[in-house]
Amino acid sequence: MYIIVLVQFFFIISCQVLGAVIALEPLIKEQAIFIHENVSGYYRVSSFYLAKLIINLPLIHIIPSIIYRIITFFLTDLRQSIEIFFLFFITNLMAKIFGSSMCYFIAASTL
Repeated sequence: MYIIVLVQFFFIISCQVLGAVIALEPLIKEQAIFIHENVSGYYRVSSFYLAKLIINLPLIHIIPSIIYRIITFFLTDLRQSIEIFFLFFITNLMAKIFGSSMCYFIAASTL
């Protein structure tokens, strides 16, 4: 039984981390603007990186995460407890934010 839960958890986390790749598309579209503004001295790479991460947090991470976590929590038939649900939710949300942060970091370091 525990192996099944671990495998489910692994695939859910993998889906969340790899799903964060959608955060790269706006960076590719804004690359020319960012390079121009960075060379002009308007802001640094770190401020751009943090601003994108904070702005996209509710839109890309939190709202879709709530819907996805509710559906997967009940479909995987995990133990029905509010503590387990919030632990599941926070763990998956942190995995998604980590994946997005890594994508932003890689994109910002290659600019």
